[in-house]
Amino acid sequence: MEIGNTTLLNKFIVLLLLLVAGGAYASDASVWKNFTFLRYKPIEFKVSGEQIDINSKAASSMLYRAILVDEQKKPRIKWGWRVDSSDVRATPLDIAHGDDRTIGLYIFFSKIPVVDEASLSTAGNYIAYIWGSSHKVGEVITSPDKQGRMIIVRPYNEKKQKWFNENMDYQKDFEKAFGYKGYPTLIAISADTDDSSAVTIAAVENIMFSDAP
Repeated sequence: MEIGNTTLLNKFIVLLLLLVAGGAYASDASVWKNFTFLRYKPIEFKVSGEQIDINSKAASSMLYRAILVDEQKKPRIKWGWRVDSSDVRATPLDIAHGDDRTIGLYIFFSKIPVVDEASLSTAGNYIAYIWGSSHKVGEVITSPDKQGRMIIVRPYNEKKQKWFNENMDYQKDFEKAFGYKGYPTLIAISADTDDSSAVTIAAVENIMFSDAP
């Protein structure tokens, strides 16, 4: 999957910034929205309480929500994820075509705290925590659109049908990657199986922003 060209990415970020500015959200399934790409079949997402089920069959899309104001003040993010089955192979993520991956958890940042329609050119960058690729765990990969950095957390052949819990200082990771302190605006979940026509069945649960390590 390509996140898309700069214009598409900027529109995506600004959309979420405007949602943040529009008011607070309750903690329920309705806050999650689908973002689809014109060229790709969308992933099937199902939100049940704190769990998001992912069914990706030759597909690529995102499930996203705004990051709340109180969450923005917390520098860490915690979550659990599990892959029940996936035939996505070891793929390079710095190539626009062929960059399939098992799961990605994305965090988008803006360069400015206040957003309006004139801020398209100032929409910022993103980091993504990735399960699966041909890269080594711990590597940081520049995305093909140059606006993102992908941090490899789990290898493509990690054990299946087992929950793994993660705890990341996402604000520190972002600042290290881009050299500026951005404003977190959006969190998104994705899988990517469009290039290889692979199938991934997986889940993400208990996403939580935190002050504590």
